[in-house]
Amino acid sequence: MKCKVHLKEFQKTIENISKATSKALPILTNVKLQAIGNHIILTATNLDIYIKATLDAQIIKEGEILLDKTAINIIKSLKGNEIEITENTIGDLGYKSECSTIDFPECPILDNNKYFEITEKELQEALKVRHMAGDKKDQYVNYIMIDQNYMLATDGYRLSVYKMNVNSNMTQVLVCVDSCIDILEKLLTRTNNVVEVYMNSDCVIFKFRNFEVYCKINKDGRLIDYKYFINLAHATKFEVNTKEMLEKLNIVYKVLDRQDKNNRIVLTIKDSEIVIKPYNSDFTIKTSIENFVGNEMEICCNCEFLIGSLKLISSKKCNFAISNYKPYPLLVMRDENGILTNFVLPIAN
Repeated sequence: MKCKVHLKEFQKTIENISKATSKALPILTNVKLQAIGNHIILTATNLDIYIKATLDAQIIKEGEILLDKTAINIIKSLKGNEIEITENTIGDLGYKSECSTIDFPECPILDNNKYFEITEKELQEALKVRHMAGDKKDQYVNYIMIDQNYMLATDGYRLSVYKMNVNSNMTQVLVCVDSCIDILEKLLTRTNNVVEVYMNSDCVIFKFRNFEVYCKINKDGRLIDYKYFINLAHATKFEVNTKEMLEKLNIVYKVLDRQDKNNRIVLTIKDSEIVIKPYNSDFTIKTSIENFVGNEMEICCNCEFLIGSLKLISSKKCNFAISNYKPYPLLVMRDENGILTNFVLPIAN
């Protein structure tokens, strides 16, 4: 095998691809390089995610090799416009991988079953719901769910639902967060480049620019009946300034009793303001509200959960509501465009 490739582009791609390598097995620490036709294909995997990248190259002799961590570090340190790679050399330096390409896991097949297209920028926004997913130790909630034009995640206490501007027939597919979505998120840019989304029996595949990202489907996760929550009636509705509400909540968070593992705060909602206070404390702080409709009420919730949910709202104003959910009312936050909706369970006080 012998090929020549533009160095800076190669270095940047290697850096991105190597995010999917793993120390779990020696073979998974490698990036596979294939020289075919007039391009090279780089592949890395941790078995939950596969990333492939294609680069134009001058192929003198077709073939394939593995690039281990030593080789990757050599490539990152090189300077110049072009690099030549063979089975035994990287530039002017000698190199030989300790692993064989025969042992490298085969990448899943990308078929023509395309489900929808979305821009990189909007996919980045939709993937914000991942911050509501459960801990990686709990496979039942450590995922995002794609259901038609919705993307959502939950940790059992909070639920985040993003309505994508796409026409999709993908239904109730669960994708692992910890090993897949975290890496995918880092590859995306805030541009209008098109991302094509495919699916096979084992993976959801995101194809964009020169990348193909294969994310393993979580077949053990529990499906969410999110439409039930979306369609709940609301007993109280009002609007807050997102930035101001966050500032007030952060002030209250700093004075919480650290012995209270639930970070409890009490919200007293009136027709023109919300009074926020730590549970079992005399400290209070107020923030104004607008367009109040419904009943004045009091609700106890986890301050940290509320702050985390509100941080995902990018609009200047946030629409709050208290839904008729039993046995306790449910706190609902929605951005001004109605695209992102977050639900937070209260705490019985």
